Amino acid sequence: MVELLTDLEATYEIRFEAEALTPETFATAGTLWKSLQESVRSAA
Repeated sequence: MVELLTDLEATYEIRFEAEALTPETFATAGTLWKSLQESVRSAA
């Protein structure tokens, strides 16, 4: 999970908020994608 997180942050040039770093965020591709989209929006 840590490797995936760092790869996503590097690829999309974002940082996940601490609140997003929960097992629920990584439970499904859909929940992960939603969190990623929210992080990209807040970084813009």
